[in-house]
Amino acid sequence: MDQNKPVWLNFLRHFWMAFYSLNHILLPFLLIYQFLGLLAIDLPGIFLYKNVSADGSWWVGIYWTHPVLISFLGILAIAALGYAFLRRHDYRDYRDSDIESQPGF
Repeated sequence: MDQNKPVWLNFLRHFWMAFYSLNHILLPFLLIYQFLGLLAIDLPGIFLYKNVSADGSWWVGIYWTHPVLISFLGILAIAALGYAFLRRHDYRDYRDSDIESQPGF
């Protein structure tokens, strides 16, 4: 990475990487909870809803302004901001591991 770039660009790079990574790790657990609450159990904090048409087909919708969804995204953003702030002067590239498995494994 070019160390002559401004710190704020490096901050944004770390922010988006952290936000994506945290979202990638935590979103499946949130969606499993949401679908359990939608289909099987009456759970609090469900922002998904099931809409059934007259012919019996159904689809899932999202309440985009639900406090649980906004809180989840807000917590992810705050955590990513904290990580990016701590790493803002780190210009090293994100890279693959140097360890590779042997062929035939």
